[in-house]
Amino acid sequence: MRALPQSKEFREAANDKKETTFNSGPGWTGSGGPWVKPEQAMQHLLSSAIEVKGPTQYDAVLPVPDQHPTPWGKMRTDFYEDVAVYAFPKCVPVISDINEKALYDRYPYTSWKKGVKEFLPAPATYNEPDASNVISPEDIINVGQYLDSDGRLKWEVPAGEWTIVRMVRRATCASTRPAPKPGIGLECDKFDAAALDYHFANYYGKLLKKVGQRKGENGWKAVHIDSWEMGSQNWTKNFLAEFEQRRGYDAKPYLLAFSGRAVGSLEKSERFLWDVRMTSQDLILENHAGHLKELGHKHGFELSIEPYDMNPTADLDLGAVADVPMCEFWSAGYGFKSSFSCIGIGDRPGGRWSAITINM
Repeated sequence: MRALPQSKEFREAANDKKETTFNSGPGWTGSGGPWVKPEQAMQHLLSSAIEVKGPTQYDAVLPVPDQHPTPWGKMRTDFYEDVAVYAFPKCVPVISDINEKALYDRYPYTSWKKGVKEFLPAPATYNEPDASNVISPEDIINVGQYLDSDGRLKWEVPAGEWTIVRMVRRATCASTRPAPKPGIGLECDKFDAAALDYHFANYYGKLLKKVGQRKGENGWKAVHIDSWEMGSQNWTKNFLAEFEQRRGYDAKPYLLAFSGRAVGSLEKSERFLWDVRMTSQDLILENHAGHLKELGHKHGFELSIEPYDMNPTADLDLGAVADVPMCEFWSAGYGFKSSFSCIGIGDRPGGRWSAITINM
């Protein structure tokens, strides 16, 4: 990327009779790079669990949850930050499809060879599990106050069988792809406007210093979010505050639902996970896509988006943020089944759309 502004092709595109759109990252997908620190990257709320039997004095280091395996990048990091440590009477996870419902996984509808869930069921009634497999909020003990800076927990365990769950935030492992070696790095946090500001300054900002502000109708015209191929996230450092502001209640009593355990009831936990997904969508629309649009407009750029396939939002809501929503189709036998995007996203009343034809 450093040499690109000095090339003849770039100068022609930026200053002559050509219009150029630059993607939001150094690959064909995503927004990240080697400048993104692990604490600024896409994040998951992860958990580890141990079983103990009381009464006893527990004194040991709790295991740090491992990063969630993802096919969208393998950038493992040492960074983690504790969010909560809970103890509760032993029970088993009962929430089905938890990796999708808690936004650990999102797979592409057009190309993934495994079974991709087209939607998540939202029934009006739920078959509640046995009461022994539902955690009563009154039985959850916040033992995080007994955790020291090295992760050692010292706790007087009451009588009975208990599960201790340590919950931390960690980077999702998602990286820029496919990108040249100098551009490989972590994907920036899609929930955090400050993370996008940092990425914008280190990516677009360096190009702007070379070519200056946009002038006239020619040259660098737009910024672009291409096909969403960096998987999902479900957490950010300010998630609890953002959740309460948007949903009107405290998420902390229900965080164990991220691990597939029912809190209060299966219905309450499923509804909580719905609210998690809605909050995640809000944050992406406002702090990533919407904020990139604002930053682009300040420099005279439009925003185009390919808003479909595996992003953790509703496609049409993400597409509505764009100045130019885009879609994609492939010739028969040459690629992926993405023609649905031309129907669902391109047909926007009063809007403009662009279709990309590949491998004719």
